[in-house]
Amino acid sequence: MIFASYTFIEFSFFCLFYYYLFPRKHKIKLVIFGTWLGFIIFALLDLFIINRDQQFDSFAIGIESLILILLCGYYLYYQVTHTLNMMVYNTFNFWVIVTFFLFVSGTFFLYLLTDSMGDDPDFRKYYLFINYGANILKNLLLAFAFTRPFLKINPEKKTQFENLDLGDELILSQKS
Repeated sequence: MIFASYTFIEFSFFCLFYYYLFPRKHKIKLVIFGTWLGFIIFALLDLFIINRDQQFDSFAIGIESLILILLCGYYLYYQVTHTLNMMVYNTFNFWVIVTFFLFVSGTFFLYLLTDSMGDDPDFRKYYLFINYGANILKNLLLAFAFTRPFLKINPEKKTQFENLDLGDELILSQKS
């Protein structure tokens, strides 16, 4: 029961963070809300009907991981296609998304296999190594992310290009 409540809370906070990354009228906001609602319903069904006797909710965490990987992938795609900032890697939101993308990708199969292989001593040893390693990497990347500025992307707003520095002084100053 405790693991399941952690899964609900974790997914809810990630969806809330992800919801506020996009402009006000972006269609992904409806997708995020629908996905969040659908996952909560699925996780409750999994908890109370399907896997009542298991302590670790591997199946729900597997579905959560797939959804988070897809959402993180979409955000990275959106950053590449809709931003005028050439250095998106300097922003807080980029590093938070990359952190969760790496963490969820690194622990996806580990959490999926926990129900079926949790009694194996070798699996427990590898579980600790992989889980601790992924958590350390996640914490380091999140600490790095907190040193970056939070920039909200607004593609509807027109920007001025007079202060845009592309680092092309050499090309512009050469005479052909």
